[in-house]
Amino acid sequence: MKQNYLLLTLTACLACLSAGAQEEEAVKASTIVEQPEIQLYNEGIELAEQKQYEQAVAKFEAAIAVKPDFAQAYYNMAAVLSLQSRFEEAMDNLRKANEIEPAANTYYLMGKISVDHEYFDDAIEFMTQALALNNAMADAYYYRATSHYAQGRYDDAINDYTSCVTLQPDHCYAYNDRASCYRQTDRHDLAIDDYTKAIKINAALGFLYTNRGSAYRLAKRYEEAVADYDKALSLSLDAPAANKALILNNKGLAHNDMGNFEAAVKDFLQAQQADAKYAYAFNNAGNAYYKLHDYDKAKTQYDKAIALNPDFAEAYFNRGIVQEMRRQPEEACRDWDKAASMGVRTAGSYLSSQCN
Repeated sequence: MKQNYLLLTLTACLACLSAGAQEEEAVKASTIVEQPEIQLYNEGIELAEQKQYEQAVAKFEAAIAVKPDFAQAYYNMAAVLSLQSRFEEAMDNLRKANEIEPAANTYYLMGKISVDHEYFDDAIEFMTQALALNNAMADAYYYRATSHYAQGRYDDAINDYTSCVTLQPDHCYAYNDRASCYRQTDRHDLAIDDYTKAIKINAALGFLYTNRGSAYRLAKRYEEAVADYDKALSLSLDAPAANKALILNNKGLAHNDMGNFEAAVKDFLQAQQADAKYAYAFNNAGNAYYKLHDYDKAKTQYDKAIALNPDFAEAYFNRGIVQEMRRQPEEACRDWDKAASMGVRTAGSYLSSQCN
């Protein structure tokens, strides 16, 4: 979730700064509007709001030239620089702001930049420092949780997502992401509950239904999974083709798990129509055709999957099985040998038992 940085003039509530000393400084500054650094600062804010970022940066720099300890100017210049993807410069300015006056929002922005660049250890440290100064920052918990999740620390992530939704009960992304932690740890009923909470907050987000559908499928509640995938499709009419292909592929997996292989084939073929480069849809269609004992069509699907992804080890293994069923033992052994060389252990067993 992207955050828009609130840039306000010093004559209004300076929401982009932390409470305490900086707010007091802001109030004092607002009463002395004739000071040149304040005029330059406010001009920078106005330019930033107009998305004239280069000019805004120049104004903040001019304000700092007049008042070198102007922490607010360093912070807001960093916010503008981050919007320009000038992240190293943004971090330098945030460090300078913190040297002058440590602030929760400054650490928060440093953490957010670190998350964006996948420096998750740094992000955790910065968000922790932000929360030490202001433990009511819901998004600081959210992004610290995101960093824990990225490193596989699911219980730590769950704790932080819980703190986030405690502070901000309508944070649907936190419910969605906490549900993902539950899915990763095979707590599918808890995942379903959280996805449902997220949907109640924003029922227009199609990916929430896709995610809940996958949780339903893992919980073997297949009819509910299919219903959620259909809902996701109805909300994704203008979505990128790859998104539609993913939903259709997942729906096909649910039908496959139900033993409804003909419906699964239909879903996988529709996924291919949505995204002709989605190799998994071809491999999965091959699996469904195999279940229907249509080995020729299964082989064709595996051929296409491998053509799209020559490193698709599972497709080689599956094609080997189909080749054996088609009474093509040499081709089968070749595919199993290829799959075994790519790390598929079961393929090695087939080589030992079926091939000379």
